[in-house]
Amino acid sequence: MSMQILIFSVICCTISAATIIHVNPNGSADFTSVQAAVDSIPTTNTTPVEIHIAPGTYTEHVHVTGQKSYVSLIGTDPATTKISFNTPADDPDYTVWTSATVYFESYDFSIEGISIENSYGVGIQ
Repeated sequence: MSMQILIFSVICCTISAATIIHVNPNGSADFTSVQAAVDSIPTTNTTPVEIHIAPGTYTEHVHVTGQKSYVSLIGTDPATTKISFNTPADDPDYTVWTSATVYFESYDFSIEGISIENSYGVGIQ
């Protein structure tokens, strides 16, 4: 009679739940601007952060630095949730890249359910 021995191992990993931040222009959420919500994320962030954005038009420049990774901007509906900015690429405070309405340098960045608009108009956008 032979005896067989089964050896197996279970690899367990920890999945971090996302931190959720809410933005609403009417003041009923954590922040009234998308950039303020981004600014609240600690530098060298290592866990997912979801920024849930309520319907409305947010007239602002949003910059997600390279020290704030794993960020998701999540809107309710691109028809009703918009980020708009109007700085031209030849503005002395910006470059062609940094004048974008949403400018991100981070890893694992995503956007869904939001319209992004360059509202500068005619000229170098």
